[in-house]
Order: sequence, then C-alpha cells, then structure tokens
Amino acid sequence: MHLWTSPKTTLENSGTMSPLTKQLMLSLRFDSADEDLSSVITPNKLPTPGSRRTPRCINREIFKDNRNDGEKTQLRRFSTFESRRSFFSCKRNLDILESSPEQTNKRNKLTDNQSFSSLPKKEHDGLTSITQAMEAVLQNDGITGDGQKKLGLPIIPGNHNDLNIISPETLADLIGGTYSESIGSYRIIDCRYPYEFDGGHIQGAENIYTEEGILELLYSRNKDQDNTKRHILIFHCEFSSERGPKKCRFLRNRDRDLNKENYPLLNFPEIYLLHQGYKEFYATNKTLCQPQSYKPMLDKDHTNDLKFFRKKSKSMTAGAKKFARNSLRF
Repeated sequence: MHLWTSPKTTLENSGTMSPLTKQLMLSLRFDSADEDLSSVITPNKLPTPGSRRTPRCINREIFKDNRNDGEKTQLRRFSTFESRRSFFSCKRNLDILESSPEQTNKRNKLTDNQSFSSLPKKEHDGLTSITQAMEAVLQNDGITGDGQKKLGLPIIPGNHNDLNIISPETLADLIGGTYSESIGSYRIIDCRYPYEFDGGHIQGAENIYTEEGILELLYSRNKDQDNTKRHILIFHCEFSSERGPKKCRFLRNRDRDLNKENYPLLNFPEIYLLHQGYKEFYATNKTLCQPQSYKPMLDKDHTNDLKFFRKKSKSMTAGAKKFARNSLRF
C-alpha cells in the first residue's frame, strides 16, 4: 500500500501504528496521529505512482512496514534533513532579497571587520590609523592636511570651503608673537604681481606669483626643522578670491603627488588663506605693512605690467589649463 492519501485515513483503517510509523511521524514534527500530513506533503510535491520523474530536492527513502497480514508496504517520504531544507530554502532566499538597506550595511560592515581582523596586528593598526586620518581630512573640520593635529590658528567661514581661512586679526596676532609657543615658523606668500608687491606688502611676506615659484617653495621644505612645532604657510593676493586660492590649491595638490607613497603625509600639512586679502589687512593693520601703501592690480600706471605678468604667470600651464583642479586634493 502506498501512502498517497491522507495518513489520517490510513491510520483509521488500520487501527494500529507501528513503531517505525511513529518515528516517521515524529521526524516530521507531528504531535499526534490525528494531524493530516497532506497539509505538508502535498500531491504536487510528490510524483504520482508510476512516474519516473523525481524532483531534485527530494531524497527518497523506502521503509518496509510489517503488517499483521504479512504484506510488505513501501512508504516513501522526505528525509528529515532534506525536508527541512526544502521547506525553508525559499524563505532564506526571500529574506536576502527583501533585506533592508540597514541590514545590508550591517552585513557589509561585519564582513569588513572580519577581513580586518584576519590581518596581522601591525598591518591592522597601520590601516586603522590611515583610515582615521583619511576620514578626518575628508571632513575638513579643523584638522591639518595629514590628519595628525588640530589646526594651530582659528579659522573663519569664507567663500572657499575647501581652504582654511584666517582673519586679518589672527595674522596680526601671529606676527606679534601670540602663537610663538605652538608655531615654530610661518611664511606669508603674496601671490600678487611684483608691481603690486612693491607698492605695499605685509611685513616678512614673499612675492611668489608663478607656479614655478610654488614648486620651488614646495621642494625647499627643510625636513630637519623641529617637528614638535608647526611650520605653516599663509597665502593671499589682493582680495584672496582667485590668485591666492589657486596657488594654495596648486601647492597642496603637488604636495599630494610628491607624497603619494606616504599618504596622508605632506611637506606642508598646515596652510591657510588670508580672508579678503591684502586690501582688508591694509585697512585694519596699516602699521604692519611695508611700505604703508596699497597699489591695486588695475592701477592705470601699470597696464602694460599687468599684461606682461599675467601672461608670465600662466605660461607654465598654458597647455594643461583645462585639466587644472578647482579644489584641494584630499
């Protein structure tokens, strides 16, 4: 007799249940013989008698049950392991497909943590420190370009969000020695044209208006300086709106290229831009300027000088201007 009909009907007709049948019922997690197996093993999941086609997910087992009349009965069923796997495999796949973004992020984070934990301790610590430095630099929230320290000077908001901007008052305090305990050295880079610089500049400023001069500045970094103190650069032009910010970004991007094998280390990790440039500084701190005067870029007496120096400042990158970056390379 084949068990293609409800087990409940078969048990009622036989009136008895053998130990092997009881074991089968328990393996399928039925609490009593009165429950109907047809709710779990439906006819569409099992082949009809005489059919040679067998589903791949089903593992057939043959049980022989000795009845009182001596007739041998074959009983086919799922094995316990295969039945449980077939019942729940679709559910697992559905859970994966319907997983929320939060669950996916959690799963990816767990995988990343496991991959980190498999590394040797020294390599793991090195990767962790680099990752933390990169996150700090990308956030650009008062951290030096190498991600090692907080900025030594107070910064203010301005029109260039990728640059650290200081006020004229802060620069005046720096010149006066207010930050001498933490700042080892500073260099003021005046990016205006020479006739503007000669017409009046900040005490101790250097006139560098070409990219060639910026590269010389970058390579002139004395690495034998005292590393316990800061060595900073401060850029500006007439209004700190174009020439000063461009030269500041150019130095940082070339500094990144120079130290790409030691990221995020830099020759000059701490650079600033003077807010509103020389014009604003001269208006509030005239006594700190040499000579105490101000000559604008569009001065009528220097029209030819403007054309000459403007062409000279752009000659180095004339062929690669369209590839220039508009922001710092973090």
